[in-house]
Formats: sequence, C-alpha cells, structure tokens
Amino acid sequence: MSSLSAKLLYRLELFIFALCVFFFLSYFTFNNVLYGDEREHVYASFLVLNGYVPYRDFFEHHHPLLWYIFSPIVALFLNNENIWYAIRAFSLFLIVIDCWFIVKICRFISKNNIFAMLAVCFFCAPEVVMLEGTSFRPDVLMMTFILAGIYFLFCFWKNEKTLDLSVAFLLFGLAILTLQKALLILFPMGCFWVYGFFQYHISLKKTLLALFPVCALIGLFLFGVLFLGIFKDYFELNWVLNTIMRMEYRFPVHLTMYYGIANGLAIIILWRTKDPFLKFIAFQALFLSFLWQFVVYAPFRHYWLSVYPYFAIVVAYCFAKFADRICGCFLFLGVISIASFNYLTLKDTMAKYGNLSSFVYLSSVELSLSNENDFIIGNTSTLGGLRFDAMGYYWFGRDYIALLDYIHFHRREFPVEDNVLKARKPKIISAEDKRKCMTKDYKFTFDCHSVSTYDKDFLDEYYDNRGFIYVRKN
Repeated sequence: MSSLSAKLLYRLELFIFALCVFFFLSYFTFNNVLYGDEREHVYASFLVLNGYVPYRDFFEHHHPLLWYIFSPIVALFLNNENIWYAIRAFSLFLIVIDCWFIVKICRFISKNNIFAMLAVCFFCAPEVVMLEGTSFRPDVLMMTFILAGIYFLFCFWKNEKTLDLSVAFLLFGLAILTLQKALLILFPMGCFWVYGFFQYHISLKKTLLALFPVCALIGLFLFGVLFLGIFKDYFELNWVLNTIMRMEYRFPVHLTMYYGIANGLAIIILWRTKDPFLKFIAFQALFLSFLWQFVVYAPFRHYWLSVYPYFAIVVAYCFAKFADRICGCFLFLGVISIASFNYLTLKDTMAKYGNLSSFVYLSSVELSLSNENDFIIGNTSTLGGLRFDAMGYYWFGRDYIALLDYIHFHRREFPVEDNVLKARKPKIISAEDKRKCMTKDYKFTFDCHSVSTYDKDFLDEYYDNRGFIYVRKN
C-alpha cells in the first residue's frame, strides 16, 4: 500500500471513530437526567447576569468563573425551556475539546495512531464520564482548562518557549477560578516541576517570567473580591465551609476493575519508563487516585471526573504496546461495545428519573402557567424553577450546605418554607420528588412521591394539584 493510500485510510478510520465517539457522547448529553447541581449553576449565572454579587447577595460555595462565562447564554435563553438543551450543548462542546487535547497530549508520548484513539475510547466509555462529563457543572470546564494547560506545558518541555509555559500557567489559573479543587489537582504538577528543576534543568528565569500573567490574573480576582467587600464571605463559603462539610461516601470507584488496572499500570510505568511525559501522566493518575480515595474521601461521582483523562492515557498506552495494525478494526468494536454496555446499564435509571426532554417539557408547562412577575417555588428534585426572576429556586435557602452556612456563620435568616408559602401564596409550587413518577409520555402518578412538608389543608384550599406542581386556584 502506498503512503498516500495509507494516509487516506487512516483519515477515514479517524473520521469514523470520531463519529462513533461523538454519537455516544451526544446520546448521553441530551438524554441523561437533569441534575440539581446543573440548575444551581444556571441560576447563579442568571444572578450574576443581573448584577448580583456572589457570596454577598446569594449563597454559593464554588468559584465564580463558570457563571460569568455562561451568563450571556442565559441572557439568550431567558425564560425559555430550551436553556436545558443549551447547557448540555455547552458541556458537549467542552468534552469534545477534552478529547482533542487528550489526542494532542498522546502525540507527545507516542506517534502510534491506535494509542491516541484508544485513549479517547477509554476516556469516554466509563460511566463517570458518560454521565458527569456531559452534565453542566464547573468540574467539566476545570478539566478542560487543566488538559489544555498540560498540552502547553508539554509544548514548553519540548520547545522551551516561554510563551507556551505562560499560556499553560494562565490556563491553570483559570482552572482555579473555576473550581477550588483545581489547586489539589495541580499540586502533583508542582511536585513534578520541582523534580524537573534538578532532573531536567528547567530554567528558573523562564518559569518566573511565565508566572507573571497568572499572578496578575489571580491578583485581579483578589482585588475584585476586596473592592466589592466580600473577602470574608468568599473565604468562609469557599474555603472554611467546604472544609467542614462531611458527606456520606457514595461512589466506591476503587472497587471497579478499571481503577485497579489503571493504578497498577501507572505504577509499572513509573518504575519502567524513562519518558518524562508519560511519567508525568502516570504520576497524576496515582496521586489523584490516592487524593480522592484516602484524603478528600470524595462523596460524589463527579469528583472522580478529573482522574479519568490520566487513567485513559495510561491504560491506552499499555494496550497499544501490544497492538499492531491488524487489531485496529477492533477499536471501533470496543467503543461500540463499552458505550452500549453503559447504555444498557443506565437506561433504566434515565427512564426512572426522566431524561432531558422530560424536564424541557415540564419547564414549558411551568412557563405557560406563570408570568414573569409571578412568585413561584421550585425544588432541586423536579423543575428547579425556570422563572429565575420570580425566585423559583430553593437550593440557595433550604439545601443541606446552606444550612451549614446558617449554623456556622449566621448571616442569613433560615426560612421556614411552609411559612413562606402561607405568607406569599406563590403562583406555582413544585411538588417534591415527582420525577420518580415520570413516565415516557410525561404523565405522573399521584402516590409515589416523598412525603411533603407542606400543609395539606392549605394546599387543598388554595391550590390545584397538577401532579408535579401545585397551581394557585385564583
């Protein structure tokens, strides 16, 4: 086969592979259940769009960059049920960029085409990435910034251009402004950098010059926090409160075969290989596995999202070492098989809680029954309240974490929801946990939601029960 024919065949394989990956990512992006965290961050984006200052004017315990980036999109879809599709399209865009940077990072380690495609396969196929990587949360944006930063970091190691290092540090700074836990994820990079000073003679002068833009960025952020007079609020809610939180451990990723294989192979790579790029990736995989498992004791599945790019590269590298050109055709079968397995295991869960189109439909009903100035109350289980300017979202007042804020800092009156209902008589009240009763044709049963804390006699007198919401009679 001529070199031209081989090149065309490779491009065709790559195109088919990319289509397969994009298809399965798109399926989970637009069919997965809508999580409460996603509505939280959309609502925060709406608030900053309208001039509210985080931490001072509303409760939050995350860094704010995602809300400011996404607020123009909220403005385009204000009081529009299609905003739920918009947030997922944004997440799909980010996860595709992640795949692209994984391929670029793999090129520094090996020119083996199978290796890069396998890395994307092993990154996209696990349940954690299928569900959490396609949802709208700051973890996804943080991961994008970090992977992009690692790519430019590798560019610096190869070409020793200060601009590459400066861009890498700047991207790491943006990751920190997206989510505080980026500092923990970047810590092993700092350790590896110190090692590089002695082992690979990294220039101290170039490092200090490259640090200037990111120091200016962080300095500008801190100046804004001080200028707005919210440093105390920011520090308590983002650092103190997150430190004192104790949650039930709910996702034993360490019991999965993938976790064991990835960590075992990472240890072998650190022991046997001399490639600094591959050593770096293996070190990241091992450190983050230890961090989330034994130090932070990560309670939720999305905490583990940051580990999977490194798992994927480590496992793909070892698999590619034993693969030759003849097994390339099995790669596509592997993608389809793993993704299909996830579909079969997760489809019942998505059917039980309702997919994204269910929530779009529910939001359209809520919008049709209310006006912009109507006061409504949602919850984190069903609608979450789409009419943001009418309150609509109770996460910031009634959630477990907001309760911790009240207990420890006493800056906000902790409302009694039943008293709020009786005093203000909202136009719409979202019923509790009705999504568990959702059927494929968007119908609800009336006997399977959790016990409501609302006064039943009050609701019977003033409201019509529509199944998933209560609508004021007059």
